[in-house]
Order: sequence, then C-alpha cells, then structure tokens
Amino acid sequence: MNRRFAIFFAALAVTLAGPALAQGRLDRGRPLIASPDLVAPPVAAHTAAPAPVETPERADVMASPAAGVLVGSIRVEGAVVLRPSDFAPAIAPWLGQVLSADELRAVATAVADVARGRGYIFARASIPRQSLATGMLIVRIDEGRVDQVQIEGGGHAGLEHILGVLANGRPVTRGALETALLTAGDVPGMTVGAARLRREDGRNILIVPVTYDRISGRALLDNRGTSLIGPVRAQLGLDVNGLALRHDALTIGGAITPAQPREFRLASARYAVQPGASGLEVGISGYYAKSAASGAFRELGITGENYEIALDARQPLLRSRKASVWATGGFAVRRGRLDAGDSLTLRTDRVSALQFGLDGYGIAAGGVLHATALASIGVGLFDATKLGDDLSSRPNGSGRFVAWNADFNWARPLGKKFTLRVTGETQLATRPLLVSEQFSLGGARLLRGYDYGERLGDEGAAGSLELSFRLPKTPKPVKRAELYAFVDGGKVSDKDSDYRSSLASAGGGVRMTVGPFTAAAEIAAPLTGPRYDSGNRSPRLSFTLAALF
Repeated sequence: MNRRFAIFFAALAVTLAGPALAQGRLDRGRPLIASPDLVAPPVAAHTAAPAPVETPERADVMASPAAGVLVGSIRVEGAVVLRPSDFAPAIAPWLGQVLSADELRAVATAVADVARGRGYIFARASIPRQSLATGMLIVRIDEGRVDQVQIEGGGHAGLEHILGVLANGRPVTRGALETALLTAGDVPGMTVGAARLRREDGRNILIVPVTYDRISGRALLDNRGTSLIGPVRAQLGLDVNGLALRHDALTIGGAITPAQPREFRLASARYAVQPGASGLEVGISGYYAKSAASGAFRELGITGENYEIALDARQPLLRSRKASVWATGGFAVRRGRLDAGDSLTLRTDRVSALQFGLDGYGIAAGGVLHATALASIGVGLFDATKLGDDLSSRPNGSGRFVAWNADFNWARPLGKKFTLRVTGETQLATRPLLVSEQFSLGGARLLRGYDYGERLGDEGAAGSLELSFRLPKTPKPVKRAELYAFVDGGKVSDKDSDYRSSLASAGGGVRMTVGPFTAAAEIAAPLTGPRYDSGNRSPRLSFTLAALF
C-alpha cells in the first residue's frame, strides 16, 4: 500500500485510535482546508502618528535699557493649571539680579519650560511692557490652550468630534494630544501628519494635516503551500473606506492556488465601523473556503469545506506614542468538514466560541514589543460538536473548551545596521481540543523549515530568534534590502495522553523593498526530522512577493 493511502486509512481510524494517530496528514484538517494566513481577513496594523511639531518660540520680552533692569521679585500670571509655587525653582536664580534683554528672554523661557516639563507641550511665556519701579517683574504664561482645531486635507469629515475635544479652553497635555491624534489616525483610511500650533490674533489654532485613502489594497504571491495544496498561492485584499458611513470600512479578500485553482479557493470579507469618538470599532466578518487536494487524495475525491461568521469589537484602553493597548472581544461560529466524493463525510467539526483579549505595542528593553493575549471559550451553541460525535476530528474533543493563547514580537536595533527580532507564541487548554483549535507548529511565522500544521497539540509553545543586517548601499530602484538568519523551535503536547513532539529549523534569506513592492527569498532546513510533505530534511527555498496599492 502506498504511503499516502496508508495515511488516508489511518485518518479514517482516528475515531477508534489514540491521539498519536491524530497527527496523520488528513486529520491535520487545517492545512487541508486553509491555513490562518489565508483565512484571516487582513486588518491594517496600528502605527504611531508623527510626533507633534514642537517649536518653542522666541519669547516676547519688553525692551530694556542698555544697563539692564533690576529684578527684585518675579510674579507669573496667566497659569490655569499650575500654581505659583511650581515656578519658584525656575525663577529663583534670577532674583536680585540686573537683567539684560537676553536674560529677560531666558527668564521667560525658564517659566515656559516648567509647563512643558509637566506635559503642556505648547506652553509659551512672555514679558509684557511694564514699569519695574517696585522691582517686580511680571511674566505671563500661556500653558498651551487650544481655541480651535483646523484640519487640513481632504476626506476629514467626522474628525472634528475626535479632535474637537482638545479645544476646550484648557491647556493641552502631550498625552491628551497624542491620544486624540492617534485615535483620529485609527479611522479607516486616515493618515494623520505632524500637528502644530499657530497663534493668530490672540487665539491658539491647532493645525492637523491629514490624508485620506478611499480605496487601498494589497496582493501577495508565495510558494509556502504544499504538494497537496499549492505550493504557489495568491492572495488579494481590498479596503473600501467610507462605504456607507463616515468611519466605516469594507475589507474583501480572496486566495487561490493559481496553478491548480480547484485545489484551494477562499473568499473573505469584513465590515467595520467606529460609532463614536472613543476609537471603539465593531465589525462583522466571515470567510468561505473550498479545497480539493491533489495526488492520492484527488483520486479518492477528498475535498474540504470551511467557513466562519464572526462578530468582533475593539476598544483602545491606552493610546500614546510610547505604548498602546486595546481590549478585544468577539463571538465566532466555525464549521469545517472533509468529504470523500459526493456522498461520504469523513469528518466535521462545529465550534461556537467567545473570545476576549488584549493586544498592544510599546517600547520595551530598547526595542518595540507587539503582544497579544486571547482567551477562547467554546460555548457549545449552534449545534457545536459534542463529546463522542462520530465524525469529530478527535474522539475526546468537543465544542466546549477553554484555551488561552499569547504571542509576541520584539525587535531591537543593534547599532545602525543590525536588528534583533524575537518572536514567540504559546497556548494552554483545559481539556482536549478539536483539531481546528489546536496549537500548530510550522509555517511562515514559526518553524519556517516545516509546513503549516506539521505538528498539532492541545498545548504548545514556539519561538524564533532572527538577526538581520541592512545593506548600507543598494542599487536603484531598491529602497531597502536586508540579509537575515534565523533559528526557531517549538513543542506540542496533548491533554489526555503522554503525546509530546518538538521541532526545530534554521535558515536565512534576503528581503528588499522596491517602490510599493516587497520581495523575499528564504532557504529553511528542518533540524529535528523530515518534513512531512517531502519525506526528508532537505532545505526548502521559499519566495514571497507582496505589493501595496
């Protein structure tokens, strides 16, 4: 009996056998139907907005005699938030001194610096014309209130209710300004430039430049599939912003194996809207995928079908240039099945799950850290798979479960040319899981020397260490190019048995950016055992070509 037919019959026996057989090729379900990088509707990454332009102005001061003026005391007027005592350390060195015009200007700057040091980014101080007969010098402070927000650029309708909160007659802090600008930048299609304050006829006007993309998209071509499905895969995604409401977006996407279209086809969509000024986003999404594996499975008529409908919400808890955190939640209904021909169902899984989590980014240990933490709770609704169902992917798995997943990516520059990247992911579970919920080793992100789903387990952990070197000179039109090397490893285990498995791989490659295109070529080799698809440990050459438009 040939190897692939043996795997097929082993998969049919999963319901009668132990969990070790659940690692068979057919029962690894997700690779046969769709891997997560093809399924998940693409969502734009949140990035920090440009820093507001800080232009400490030359302080306006009264003219002083050539011999200077004697200052016996200094009084600061105009403060709304700060107390007179807050300025005492800044003005103490100037008391009892004969001050020139430049020294008077230094006094005003010192007073303004007190407010800026407290976070009032647009603070400004001046010394009006006055008589110093009594020796008292009056310094006026404007802590940086905003009287009006002026938005420059097209497509900004609706931003006023986000940025308008800054024009409340109170001094604006750096934190409040960053939160408002970043929240405005979270509006679908919106890009916020560097804000600046303009003083005009005694009023402070905050100028915020923006650009708006009504339509944007991305395309990707790679060869990270398998001989059963692929290996060449193509993906396309399109964002249509402001479709029906000011702050909404429709994202549609598709994926296919272009050389053999029947092997894999996927369509996905997500509609999201921000209903208020807090940055809350709610959405509904779904995907539908069909597969028809090649080789021996094609002769047997093995096909896969997979779909999901989900509701999700995302609320910012903290927005600043140094760190941002969002709370996420949602509810999803998933269905997956494998059939042989038109009349025989081999396997079907049905899951309905609540999800709650946090995700964010921040400055950590000299680098930038992105991290997520997610709890998934299978609630058993909508005819979810029950324990012992004949066609479930695992005889001891069901649609009732609790699983926790966390992942992170940390990158830190090492000098001007080198960058260190550390990536990790882990999962814990309370009970045996259906195949669709298990932790996976392999794929483009972790265990790159292996295919997606090379090993599955109820619990697992994986990590990657990568060092890249940016080439100092590149020929035109290459904007950026880097060489990199990596090593990664991981392990999985099951809850109801002694099953354990681990993998490791290593490799390297090159990445480059040419205009809107990004290209990468990578060679990765298994270190701990043969790759399931090839049956050996030979290195594999992968390529990726992506474009933004």
